[in-house]
Amino acid sequence: MMDKAWAMLNRRTAVGLMSGGAAIAGATGASAAAKAVATAAAPPLDVKLDIDGYKPTDGFFDKVYIDIDEVRTDYVRHRFIHGGFKGTGTRFTIHLPEAQYYKGRFVQPLEGGTGGNEYSYGAPQEGAMMLGGLDMAVRLGCYLVQSNQGHVGTEKCPKGGDDVSIYGYRASAEVGRFARDLATQVYGTRPKKGYVFGGSGGGKRCISCIEGGPDIWDGGLPFMAGGQLDPKGGNSPVIATQIIFYTALLNVQRMLRTELKGVVDSVEPGGSGNPFETLNVDQREALADLYRCGFPRGAEFLLDPDNYTGQIFEWAWSADNIFKLDPDYFTDFWSKPGYGGHDTPHIFVDDIVDTTATVKRVVTAGDLAAAVAAGGPEARSSSVSMIRRMAKDTAVGVILEETPKGYMVGAGMAIATGEAAGRTLYCTSQAGDTYLGNALDVAGNVKFAGVKPGDKIRITNKPFLAYCHWYRHHVVGASIDFANEMVDGRPLFPQREKQMPATIFTGGWNTAKIQGKMLWYQHTHDTAVWAAPPFEYVSDARRIMGEKLTRERVKLRFTEHAHHIPAAYIPANGAPVPTTRLISYMSHIEQGLQDLIDWVEGGVEPAETHAEYREGKVVLPPTAAGRGGIQAVVNASANGGPRADVKVGQAVTLGVSAEVPPGMGTVVAVEWDFDGLGSYPFKQPEVDGKAKAVKLSTTHAFDKPGTYFPAVRVISHRQGVMDPKAARRIENLGRVRVVVT
Repeated sequence: MMDKAWAMLNRRTAVGLMSGGAAIAGATGASAAAKAVATAAAPPLDVKLDIDGYKPTDGFFDKVYIDIDEVRTDYVRHRFIHGGFKGTGTRFTIHLPEAQYYKGRFVQPLEGGTGGNEYSYGAPQEGAMMLGGLDMAVRLGCYLVQSNQGHVGTEKCPKGGDDVSIYGYRASAEVGRFARDLATQVYGTRPKKGYVFGGSGGGKRCISCIEGGPDIWDGGLPFMAGGQLDPKGGNSPVIATQIIFYTALLNVQRMLRTELKGVVDSVEPGGSGNPFETLNVDQREALADLYRCGFPRGAEFLLDPDNYTGQIFEWAWSADNIFKLDPDYFTDFWSKPGYGGHDTPHIFVDDIVDTTATVKRVVTAGDLAAAVAAGGPEARSSSVSMIRRMAKDTAVGVILEETPKGYMVGAGMAIATGEAAGRTLYCTSQAGDTYLGNALDVAGNVKFAGVKPGDKIRITNKPFLAYCHWYRHHVVGASIDFANEMVDGRPLFPQREKQMPATIFTGGWNTAKIQGKMLWYQHTHDTAVWAAPPFEYVSDARRIMGEKLTRERVKLRFTEHAHHIPAAYIPANGAPVPTTRLISYMSHIEQGLQDLIDWVEGGVEPAETHAEYREGKVVLPPTAAGRGGIQAVVNASANGGPRADVKVGQAVTLGVSAEVPPGMGTVVAVEWDFDGLGSYPFKQPEVDGKAKAVKLSTTHAFDKPGTYFPAVRVISHRQGVMDPKAARRIENLGRVRVVVT
């Protein structure tokens, strides 16, 4: 839910939120590239707009302004409008396609992470990267509305301050109202329906929007979302349970390290199935806690810090606030019974870093890019991929004269001398001999700017080591996620009175007071937002709204093998690459939006996924009819089983059976990737787009020894369209292991 990786991928600015930068590009004027594609206006895109007569419904807002109004031709010919509300941090962009594309509705995406940017989905590159942008809106018969959700980058609204309702839904709602007014002027008729959607932090705020803006939106589609409930609402930030659980993940990364590869191998196809078999008692306890908290089974490869997880950034962004919230925790942890630092010091002693080091050289984003291009060890750092869009001269890390002993990830790096003295960053990863750092606010924006060779840095990681057990001491009792940390309703460990709220930009508590329709997507392999929130939300909604209204207004879908970001944007650190383990979910969201439209406007209830939440995991039925949803159920085999052991040159029979749920279309493609590199070179020629279920096979011989994980990708389409460029192609996959000697 809070994962800033979503914001990073959506960010149009050079310094994205993942790097701590403020997303303000384009807030006051059109870019040169945008102006270059502007053309002469044509009806109805040349209608003169009257904005002086607009009176905001929400009394917080006053005068609206427009600073860009032009016709553009990217995707389709449309009118592009940028503006905001005076005296506030609220900005917006509105894309109004020509009348032939408009079917009386609008769609309003919400940027993920903390929001703060009104350009995420409208630009060709960024929009297409995630969900299709303007072209998807056009396919849905919509004009496109975006807001920065009440604030510019990571800066609070100058008028709204800490009012979480502004960021949660009110800014987006007033932008939606104003956009309806403009659309009425342009098209001559008032839009009949409006839809809001968003992922991650945008998903959380999408739920707030559909609860708080029934006059704006008729339907909402949150995905990868959290929705902690308080039926009274409340203008205070939520307690972010998912962020609490990140500490269990960071603890496993620290404690298992090289053992993680064995854990991953055990749960791969044809593995032992026992991720604990090579671990000692302390490591088993840490991993068991992580699973019980809800970490997705099958996503263990993303525990490797060299792959994308991003949770370390939550520490970098939250540390200073946590110190202010509960400074005593970081001494109590090491000195009082019931805390790991006091009771089990042996699991920390070799990891402690407490030293002063000298800067040898400052490393820029350009330096890292060059090192990655040269194939250096820096390429394996997930943090490198996250700063790839920063200005090349941005000082992102340092090389030290001395190599600190201990566990550097998470360590505080307080600059003690020189021009930057007084600034503290937190080590997010080690890339080769470079230590990368991040923080919130100004420190996160400037990073190591002003640091010079010879400057001293005070380094300590004891607060981070204590943070790795934060989940034990901050139990949210009403949450099903924390059942493992309690016995007979009592927490196992000493509890801290002060809970860490989410950032104010996340919005406030949810209420389950839904007037419209909500189709909620959750991903089974998402390591940033785990699977419990929709189950918990629906359970609470039944108590608040009643069983009947909950069934009528809320539907759930689970997307198997989907992560928090599309697989293609996860760093590929050798075979098998992420695109052979995970799918692209973008088409799923577009199909979901169409299904939401059909539900709201035509009364056609969307198919739900029949899933259960047991022992911290999502359990999906094994058959298409039993599972439901929209995704094919896929099973793969190698010589009839999950694993085949063969000699070099010996053919392996690779089989696949797949079935699309009833009424959800037909299989339009079956593609095999043999070597784990993600090219999917073999397409099963028998597939003609007419069958709802297929059972196919092929043979393949490997010419080199090794362990391979062939993957089969099965794609379905609601109308059976075979064109590989068509929209709404729904993916799932299956995998096997082949050991070649």
